[in-house]
Amino acid sequence: MDTNIEKIQKELAWCKEQINKHNGALGFDIHPYPRGGLPGFMPYDDYMFVKKFEKRTKMDGKINLSTLSPGLYYGTRDNLNTLPPDLMTNNILIDITGANDHRIVVLTSQGQAKQWYMTWSGGIASNWKLRVAELRLFRGQVSLKAGTKISFTQTIPINDNNSSMTLYDIVGVSPSGLWSVKIPSFNGDLNAFVISGVKTEEPYQNTATKVKYRLTNESFTVDSISGVVNGSLNSDPYTGMTIIAIDAIQ
Repeated sequence: MDTNIEKIQKELAWCKEQINKHNGALGFDIHPYPRGGLPGFMPYDDYMFVKKFEKRTKMDGKINLSTLSPGLYYGTRDNLNTLPPDLMTNNILIDITGANDHRIVVLTSQGQAKQWYMTWSGGIASNWKLRVAELRLFRGQVSLKAGTKISFTQTIPINDNNSSMTLYDIVGVSPSGLWSVKIPSFNGDLNAFVISGVKTEEPYQNTATKVKYRLTNESFTVDSISGVVNGSLNSDPYTGMTIIAIDAIQ
């Protein structure tokens, strides 16, 4: 009995040693990927990635998009004969809808969390266009002055807010008319923008208003305002200025 126990202990120790030798590695030589119809092993993350494409057709070789039938496809940037110029990642999804000689092609980059689309009509293709979404965060009229705080009607997810994926479009009214600025959601210490204009009554003067602000995924707050008229500090340029709309562009 003792001999059998010792034998089992040695065999278990050998198995543990073999496992520890490639623990955390892909183990490609010992545990090859399944390919060519042969069984194999696949890391869990890779398996979950492939699972997303079970109902999609894999693109093989270089593909002319005009020849693909409506359907759902997946592949890499190397499969396509035309690409969006700002596509940075390799793995892509292609969705094609349409009928006859009309096609709408949607390309999704999971790595960039972006989509582009193009159309085919009568054999003529459009350029790739980035698909964006605008979220309405505020409509109203509030004074543009120190201490003004605008709470958004919906909260931007933290991951989107703390990245370059979101821009905020702020629209307001000044004595010179409408103004609009776009500010990034994540910009470190660059938390200020400038509104330029011309006073509408005599004497006509070039004006600029510098607005320092704080931006979160839930609100926009004005910290301070300073004005310049013809190169000199002045508090008059921002008198009567308001904010009427804030949108998130993603």
